[in-house]
Amino acid sequence: MAVNAMRLLAEIGVSGWKTNPVSRSGNWLGENESLDLTLEELYDAYLELIDTYLCESSPLNIMLGGFFRCGKGKTDYHIPGKKHGGSTDGE
Repeated sequence: MAVNAMRLLAEIGVSGWKTNPVSRSGNWLGENESLDLTLEELYDAYLELIDTYLCESSPLNIMLGGFFRCGKGKTDYHIPGKKHGGSTDGE
């Protein structure tokens, strides 16, 4: 589903897409919990999307919940959370 959303956004000329996982707070508390993704499901969806995104020449700017970011048409990408895992370069 996320791959189709990315393709549609690129097709209609959207320049960037930023996603964040939902948080069980506010209005979302009243929603059915079956709509939530587990962390594993979220990362699986991100990894599938990233694979397609890179194979399709990075069709738009993208940021996936602090997990991955890349610019349109670029091949170099950043893993923002990496800076908390030992990298000192701030990327």
